Amino acid sequence: KVFVDYTFQHVQKGDPLFTLYSPELLASEQEYLLASKADRDLGSSSFSEVALGGKNLLEAARRRLELWDLTDEQMRELNETGKPHREITYYSPATGHVLERKIFPNQYVTPDTELYKLADHSEVWIYADIYEPDIPMVEVGQEATLTATALPGQTLRGRVLFIQPHLMSETRTLPVRLEFPNPDLKLKPEMFVNVELHRSLGRQLTVPVDAVLDSGERQRVFVDRGSGAFEPREVKVGERVDDYVTIMSGLRAGEKVVTRANFLIDSESNLRQALAGMAPAGHVGHGATGA
Repeated sequence: KVFVDYTFQHVQKGDPLFTLYSPELLASEQEYLLASKADRDLGSSSFSEVALGGKNLLEAARRRLELWDLTDEQMRELNETGKPHREITYYSPATGHVLERKIFPNQYVTPDTELYKLADHSEVWIYADIYEPDIPMVEVGQEATLTATALPGQTLRGRVLFIQPHLMSETRTLPVRLEFPNPDLKLKPEMFVNVELHRSLGRQLTVPVDAVLDSGERQRVFVDRGSGAFEPREVKVGERVDDYVTIMSGLRAGEKVVTRANFLIDSESNLRQALAGMAPAGHVGHGATGA
């Protein structure tokens, strides 16, 4: 008999899956019952070797039945009735969905026949791609949060489980595996999600990302000197976090920097330098910089 008979059916741990008839199983049960009777008969023997032999025979028969995955209830029923089961019901070892079903009523099976493939989705793995600059900030056990368009207004919490040792050559990203609890089964296989990793960076000097002009070889900010004057300052930047970037050197806490119109200031500064270079000999070009 087959109780779970279609793919993606959800089963609970302990639900019946199928019944099995096997001459070998029937013989193993009969051997166990004979060994149990022999243990009772020989247990009262005055010869310790005889009593021990009965116990060893019973233990060996019990271990053979354990290999058939009989439940405690089935073993108890076998002991109470003293009659072997002609058919044994097998139950689901876990709660989950049936990914594959390869069993049908009255089918002949062998020990290497795959009958079902079950997947427990109460905990799921999420695979995320980490960009190269962020790789040093990721470590196993790190806390993470997850959002998805399919779960509006909800945030789930998990952790980093595994970091792959090699980058993906096509995307230049590092895959990491995260584990998230999924008791309500809201996260579905193959779903796209957004993952944020959380790490404390301590207290550092930061400026808005828009304040930094990055030419590729160098990074600059414009420091407000007051009275409409601005000073271009070369800086060394560190990690970017949300809309801010850390400043490793080139600025002091409390200095004001331009966060808007900095491209206009940079263009006018470059124009002044160009005009100064084109001025006739003996003349110096003058200009005003404004925001």
